Amino acid sequence: IETPFFTGAERLARKLNIPVVFADIKRVKRGFYEAEFKVLSKKPIKTKQFEITNKFIELVENQIKLDPSEYFWAHNRFKHSKSFKSL
Repeated sequence: IETPFFTGAERLARKLNIPVVFADIKRVKRGFYEAEFKVLSKKPIKTKQFEITNKFIELVENQIKLDPSEYFWAHNRFKHSKSFKSL
């Protein structure tokens, strides 16, 4: 499903040259979570436009593929997708 993504974090990171980190969060059981932090870019100023956002999208897609049942809980993106506007 086509879904919008905000690019503000990438724009700020590139403007201020601040490293970007992705938090891969997994629910272990009710109320318990594990997080693994992955560096998307240490020097964002040297990246191409949308390179960081594309890496983020790839990691989110991998999360969904590994545990699709958590998608609706973790990502409230469908309210903006084109597919559901007609519902």
